[in-house]
Parts: sequence; C-alpha cells; structure tokens
Amino acid sequence: MLVCMRTTLILADDVASELQRRRRERGARLSDEVNRLVRLGLIAEAGGGPVRERYATPVSDGGGLLVPSIDDTGKLLDEVDGPMRAE
Repeated sequence: MLVCMRTTLILADDVASELQRRRRERGARLSDEVNRLVRLGLIAEAGGGPVRERYATPVSDGGGLLVPSIDDTGKLLDEVDGPMRAE
C-alpha cells in the first residue's frame, strides 16, 4: 500500500541549492529528488556504508565494419595488407 505524506521542509541554503542543481541535472521534480536522496541516505545508514547509484554505460553507434567480413581471417588480411607473396 502506497502512503504519501505531504510536509514542509526547511532546508539550509546550501542544501536547497544542491537539490535544485541535482533536480535540474536529472530533469526531476524536487519532491522526487528529495525522496531519492533520502532513500539513499536511509539505506546507507542502515547498512553502515555508502550506497552507490547504478551506473549505466553510455551507448554509442560505432558505425559499420570497415571490411566486408571478419569471418575469414586469411581473406581479411589479404584485403587489408594485400596478398602474401612468397619470395
């Protein structure tokens, strides 16, 4: 069962500024950011250590292969370096 409580918080200026900065960074509502940070703090305090947020590796498109196929390494080396010549 989800229970929400509405309350008023009096925040120190430095805390309010940091919350606003983080909120803008994440594109979140202030209440969502406060809840997220309070949860992290409660979990860290209960466990006795800091809680790391999950890291998501950025995704980028590396484009296609520069060679037609990498299945046949001999053919690939011939295409890249030229055919081997017996001297």
